Amino acid sequence: MVVRLMQLFTLLLSIGLLAAVILSFSFVKLPDIKQQPDRHTGYPTWHGEIEGYNYDQNDAVNTLTVVLLAITGTIGLKIVNNPPTNQKLITRFYTITDDSDADINGIPTIGFNRLLVLYVWTTFATVLFAIFVDVGKLFSAVGILHNATEMAILTLIGNGGRIKGGSLFAWLLFYILSASAAVILLDFPKDAALFKFQGLIMDIALVIEFTRIYISTKEHIREAERDTLPSLNPDEDDNNINDNTHGTYIPILPTTIEYPKHLLVLLLASGIHLAGNILNILFFSKNTPLLIFELSYSTVFPIYVYFVYLDTTATSILPQKRIYLPYTPTWKAILIAINSITLSLFFFRLSFLFSNNSD
Repeated sequence: MVVRLMQLFTLLLSIGLLAAVILSFSFVKLPDIKQQPDRHTGYPTWHGEIEGYNYDQNDAVNTLTVVLLAITGTIGLKIVNNPPTNQKLITRFYTITDDSDADINGIPTIGFNRLLVLYVWTTFATVLFAIFVDVGKLFSAVGILHNATEMAILTLIGNGGRIKGGSLFAWLLFYILSASAAVILLDFPKDAALFKFQGLIMDIALVIEFTRIYISTKEHIREAERDTLPSLNPDEDDNNINDNTHGTYIPILPTTIEYPKHLLVLLLASGIHLAGNILNILFFSKNTPLLIFELSYSTVFPIYVYFVYLDTTATSILPQKRIYLPYTPTWKAILIAINSITLSLFFFRLSFLFSNNSD
């Protein structure tokens, strides 16, 4: 009973904070933005005049991102298309529930890694399209794929590391169509705000989930005894992992980041992406924050590919590499969603405040 009351109190407190942030918008003057035309299509964009904007700089940054994402995305495809067969190299998802390790087999992380590589390629398409079409309604038709992949990653984590049936694809299609329709039908600046707002929610939720996964895995490994993990077969229990069980395309094995510390790479990538997005929102009329945000793409997604590389090559002193997904009952999923929405609105509120102070 006490636990239920605490859960209810936490939810009500989060709802109260959300309501307070929403009400705060009534005390701020919304910025007056005159839409600039796209230099290629002439369509109105989602931004006004950007102070210090330089086409050469921004095109160079986006081109660098496209090149790096193409190279690292190709490497990522090579890795996930040749997953390891050595049991010491295979990482598995285990969901912490009331029954703890009810699923003794776990779910291999190869599906998650493939989704991360897909994340790289959808972002590649988004940035490449942005070179030819400035951010606006037309851009959103491709840009929504980037956000949809983030939604897929969150869903896969919430489902214990697997995609259950075809429901995910149906929900993703519904999300893409509904979000795109809203952006297309709404007038400026509501269309731009909605697109940016829902994207920021996804970025915040990813950081929250990756943080929970790292903490959960560290704590569970620390508490678990080694003999509670399934033993390897005799022919698999060897120290020589640089054999043909992983293919010959990886020339070296990682020596600096081992399991489960490689989960920090996920936190680093998602954190950089979130920080760049927030900086761009807070100072949307400045070119330097925009450049930093654009440059973050060339850093974040190669880092994701590096995680995929580590996850398929890093070894452990334990007989099996496990990533423990934290137990997320319905009330906690709602709490994470509310907090992500609240934080996203809060950063938009700060953005309006900074904009009015600079006028």
